[in-house]
Amino acid sequence: MAVEALLAGIIAVSPPGQSPYSMVPLPSCGENPLKPACVETPKPIWSPLYSTFVRQENREEALKRYLDIARAIEKVADDSTKPTTVGDVTEPAIWPWSAEDLARSLATIAYHESGYRRDVQTGIGKSALGDCGYWGAKGQKLGAEEARATGAQYLCRSVCLVQINTGGLSGQRYGMLGKDMVGLDSASLQRCFSAGARAFANARGRCATQKSADWFTKTIASYGTGKACETEESWVSARVSTFEKLSKLKAGDLAEDVKKLLGLQKTESNK
Repeated sequence: MAVEALLAGIIAVSPPGQSPYSMVPLPSCGENPLKPACVETPKPIWSPLYSTFVRQENREEALKRYLDIARAIEKVADDSTKPTTVGDVTEPAIWPWSAEDLARSLATIAYHESGYRRDVQTGIGKSALGDCGYWGAKGQKLGAEEARATGAQYLCRSVCLVQINTGGLSGQRYGMLGKDMVGLDSASLQRCFSAGARAFANARGRCATQKSADWFTKTIASYGTGKACETEESWVSARVSTFEKLSKLKAGDLAEDVKKLLGLQKTESNK
């Protein structure tokens, strides 16, 4: 799937530079929390989380980050349709269906799980991790009283743009640590979406191995619940609507000013 088409979809569902959660660290503003040694618009604020001044991500910065996200999704989707060989062992493709379907699915999941927010991508921020609460030994969520009685710790279990349940940054899933799935670099993005691709492929294997009109509906329901292939919940309908919206967007729908800003007039179209 063309990167431009994916990027057009990401921009359409989540306009860049508007999230108050996407903050950019500004080390050049100095280390005095009371007085920034810089002039920025909007005015920077001190962040204890970053131990430096920050300001909201602007449109250009968000667009460049969105492009990295689109490229990571495209690569993971394409790689997931190919068998892999380790030594003398060849493993079948984890996604034996359309790469375009997987790319749109991952973009849909990331939008609804994180809104493509910078804090979730980096794993830094009060709301950067998800699935938070007190958890029992068997993985069940506990109330405050039961948590106090059992000494259960408060933990945020899900990480990265597609919110993979690793058990937190120090936990792991699919052989990857949670802390290695967060970050602005392409490798971290690819690990995040690779985990998402595996989880989504598992869900499709449970619910819709054959192409059908409702394959995405069944698969996304199972992805979200971990089990059920059928649900009437509104969150399923919302994800289906986003997937259908992304399916209608083409590379030509990406605005010319965005292509010019990101240098896409020739590079991506000539690949």
